[in-house]
Amino acid sequence: MRADLRLGIEKFTAFERVALVTCLGWIRQAVSAMGFLMPVEVRVFGGADGDVARSWLIG
Repeated sequence: MRADLRLGIEKFTAFERVALVTCLGWIRQAVSAMGFLMPVEVRVFGGADGDVARSWLIG
């Protein structure tokens, strides 16, 4: 777990956008509430919106 956290922190600014695709409401709420802490643009998509999320990442 420590190694995963370290890798995540090292690569944190390597991205311009992060798209999270989930159908779990509590994860959607948590990411929406805490997304402002991330130094990149974060957007949450519903479980069936994988293609929309992918298009948003590319666009």
